Amino acid sequence: MKRTTILAALALCMVLLVSTMGVAAAQNSADRATVKTTVKVNKTNGTAKVSAKLSTKGKVVLSGKKVQKRSKTANSAKTVKLNVQAKGKAKKQLKKKCKAKVKVKVKFTPSNGTPGSPAVPAGPLVPGPYNPNNPYNPYDPYVPSTPAVPAVPATPNDPPVTKKLKIKLKTNKCKGKGKGGK
Repeated sequence: MKRTTILAALALCMVLLVSTMGVAAAQNSADRATVKTTVKVNKTNGTAKVSAKLSTKGKVVLSGKKVQKRSKTANSAKTVKLNVQAKGKAKKQLKKKCKAKVKVKVKFTPSNGTPGSPAVPAGPLVPGPYNPNNPYNPYDPYVPSTPAVPAVPATPNDPPVTKKLKIKLKTNKCKGKGKGGK
């Protein structure tokens, strides 16, 4: 074969390899766990509700410096609602000024992997059956009563997905100089 033909064949193989890798990467990113969030503020109570639409089963944790920590576990792909309630300085600010800004982190940890199983060792050694094909020892004593079972490796979960939200809490019930105050 000529050198140019070999180089052309190598170039074609490289192009095919790169194009298939791009398709595999696109499929992997499409299979990953995702979270879509929406926020609804309740002005009567001074709270908010975060709706997290999950792509697979897993645990959702809502946390932040000025909010109470909440968590829920979903057994399938569905929408989970978490209540955002102020604490500390944000709670005092809500009572005095009828509004407060809080930063919330919604962390979704998917549990779509499978747990592994440990290896099971072979059972105790028992005298083996008569084997006339073994000229050295027809009664082979090194036969386990039960065969060994190899370990099954666990398939890993997808990495956790984190969303950061800024929420403006408002209330109509406040004691200060705000809208609803006396």
